[in-house]
Amino acid sequence: MRRFLSLFMQDLVVVSRNALMWVVVGALVVIIMVVLFLIPADYDLEDTYYFYDASKTGYLEEEARRDGLEDEFILGSLEELEEAVQADPGSIGIYFSDSGERPQITILHYGTISEQNLNLIAAALEEPLRPYYDLETGDGYRVEYLRPFSAPVPQNQNAVPPLLAFEVIVLGFLMAAVLLFQEKADGVNRAYRVTPGGTSPYILAKGAVFSLIGLFYGLLMIMPTVGVSLNYPALILALILGCFLYTCLGLVVAAFFNNISEWLFVGIALLMVNMTPIISYGWPSFSPAWITYIPSYPIIFGLREILFPTGRDLTSLYIYLAAAAILSYLLCHLVVHFKLMREGR
Repeated sequence: MRRFLSLFMQDLVVVSRNALMWVVVGALVVIIMVVLFLIPADYDLEDTYYFYDASKTGYLEEEARRDGLEDEFILGSLEELEEAVQADPGSIGIYFSDSGERPQITILHYGTISEQNLNLIAAALEEPLRPYYDLETGDGYRVEYLRPFSAPVPQNQNAVPPLLAFEVIVLGFLMAAVLLFQEKADGVNRAYRVTPGGTSPYILAKGAVFSLIGLFYGLLMIMPTVGVSLNYPALILALILGCFLYTCLGLVVAAFFNNISEWLFVGIALLMVNMTPIISYGWPSFSPAWITYIPSYPIIFGLREILFPTGRDLTSLYIYLAAAAILSYLLCHLVVHFKLMREGR
């Protein structure tokens, strides 16, 4: 314990004097300003629909008005409908007519619409017309909600979990490499080999330092942007385990290089791979099996659940993080022992 505390204090002092810590502080301020003032709380992603009901009965127009659609979106001729869609390329025009007892709907739009979206539009238009036409109801279905409804997350706050996963938790991956290369340049590693310090205190001290820094970094990012009403035990445990995991991984990679120039290409490439789950975060339907194996995948969704609870059980997240942290430590111990703690390496 004495060796660990000595190394912990030494690393803490060295890191605090490193100029990169000012970069981290600056990045924190910028991130908070961006989340609070630049990212809107809500994006208006709804499509604009224009309607022209050419049927004799006017059923669709009647239903549209009943749903509160404004007059500017209900047009009086096909020419007006075409002009409206041309003037607003992102809009969709709905031309409705009926032939005998069957409704006919024509969709006007620019570009292509996926079959999924076409089916959604067809279902939305078909439902209000069922009372007026003899339409098939299709197979019966039932909706079952797995968890209670939760309040929608503002878009600016929704950006916080990815920032925590790719800015805060990976800080140890970067800083551990910087600290290791500084020690190599100063000959600290060579001097440490002749002491009774050992490999474990060396790794654990760095893991503890960057876990502590990551914890405070994360809390300082979350409190101004999300608020102070948080599940602190769950959040602290996730941040500490995640930071420790990436610190060990950072040492594993950095141990094979002599300076930051040699490490840079490989390190940046690994960080880019680590950021791939942001695609699944933005488009949840894209989650191939290979992307779920990247450690940041469960972390980013776990942090979202911690910050914006929906009732999901997080036990699997903590089991994963604990197991990954232990495995990364064992791998780090093996690599550091043979690459750094032996003379001539």
